[in-house]
Amino acid sequence: MTTANNAKKRKITLALQGGGAHSAYVWGVVDRLLQQDDLDIVAVSGTSGGAMIAAVLAYGLSLERDAGGRRLDDTTRRAHARELLDKFWHRVAEIGDAYLNPYRFTPNPFHRSWNIDGMPVPIALNALSLVTSPYQSWGGPRQNPIAQAIADCIDLDALNRSTTGPALYVCATNVRTSQPKAFGKAEIQLPHLLASACLPTVDRAVSIDGEYYWDGGYVADPALAPLVEHHKQDTRDLVIVGVNPIVMQKSAVPPDTAWEIIDRINEITFNASLISEIKRIHQVNELLRQVPADARARQAGGKLHGKDEILLHYIPPHADMAGFGVASKSNTALPFLRHLKELGRNVAEKWLSGETDGGGAARLGVSSDANLEQLFIDPHRPDAPPLPDAVQGVHTAPGS
Repeated sequence: MTTANNAKKRKITLALQGGGAHSAYVWGVVDRLLQQDDLDIVAVSGTSGGAMIAAVLAYGLSLERDAGGRRLDDTTRRAHARELLDKFWHRVAEIGDAYLNPYRFTPNPFHRSWNIDGMPVPIALNALSLVTSPYQSWGGPRQNPIAQAIADCIDLDALNRSTTGPALYVCATNVRTSQPKAFGKAEIQLPHLLASACLPTVDRAVSIDGEYYWDGGYVADPALAPLVEHHKQDTRDLVIVGVNPIVMQKSAVPPDTAWEIIDRINEITFNASLISEIKRIHQVNELLRQVPADARARQAGGKLHGKDEILLHYIPPHADMAGFGVASKSNTALPFLRHLKELGRNVAEKWLSGETDGGGAARLGVSSDANLEQLFIDPHRPDAPPLPDAVQGVHTAPGS
């Protein structure tokens, strides 16, 4: 581990993708990054499950004193943030057990895979969702049980008041306008977090200030714009943590079972906004490299005035994530969450040491990760050649 005494802290902004229970993978990545003393997280953005992690992280790093009134240093705050994240995910598992979450599952001799797509319970519940809605519930509206885990781990009023720790942005989808809405640290309360993770087939839309919101993953998973617009003076390094595999292996056959098709549709839907945002940032970066500093476009009133190249970095999902399937995003069994956490820690460790294709933390402050064009730009051009299988973030199996 590099310490702050041996190296100057490198400031980053952090964007966390969501994915239900699969977000426990992000937990593992963040847990490892918090152990890296030479990294300073100045702002964090999250959507859905990533929003929960972002909020717990921002709260833990914002605390100035412990319960006994003693002032906390940076190392202690990081340790406390890790403890809060651990507590949050354990509470998620406990709440899932208490509410008898039907998706809870651990491998056994009869089904040795974490992938539960196609099993009787997910099939039945998926069929039920096609003929009923949360608005037809006999028991009336219910609050997402995740609210209990949030209340147990975050003092939201204290978070709103805090002037220390990273800035925080939580994204939701405005049902009426189809637009993303990023809520800031000073305003985030329970409804904002629940809105960011509101799946419309499971929960009723969340009302905030007269507008209704669904899961932010439909339009910004995660939201990069707040980090670029509000923190370019703090750092140009934006680190994205991915959950959903992006590009299928070129040798793979198209998904051909019902659940594989649903799984791939889910991945495409929740990656679309990320691909679009990265492409926009990439285009501006290319313009900035090509347009001289004294050009009219770079001067006051010009479209490129005040813009700087954003150095994008991507921590990809572990290769195993492609095999879990969409139904397991509702699996709150603690062994599964712990397994995902370890996958996240392993990939974060490789990223920090520079063992990933993207060059990892060694590229902070230097240039964008080497794999970004191959993964986010090249495959999405009309005349794009096949993507090499070795690129990080490739979906190596169609959900089996």
